[in-house]
Amino acid sequence: MTVPTILRLRIDRCRGLKAIDWSPSPGVILVLGGGDVGKTTLLGAIALLLSPVNPANLPDTNIYGRAIEPESSIEAVLSSPATIGMLTQLKPI
Repeated sequence: MTVPTILRLRIDRCRGLKAIDWSPSPGVILVLGGGDVGKTTLLGAIALLLSPVNPANLPDTNIYGRAIEPESSIEAVLSSPATIGMLTQLKPI
């Protein structure tokens, strides 16, 4: 069985994370760290990318330092089996 896999995740200026470029090892299912280091932000960014709805507005608390310039961004490279339907999605993510 093939499952969706995150090959690379890049987050710039999102919540408490100034920048992170993460290439998880195959099979990673656990993210560990102390308090307020970005674990929830990392999971939230993945949720935004994979959400079936596209939020038009995000609160300024999602922007690093609440400064609008420069922009925040979340980018990912995913491996996804054709059977999950992402390739036939009608609404852009």
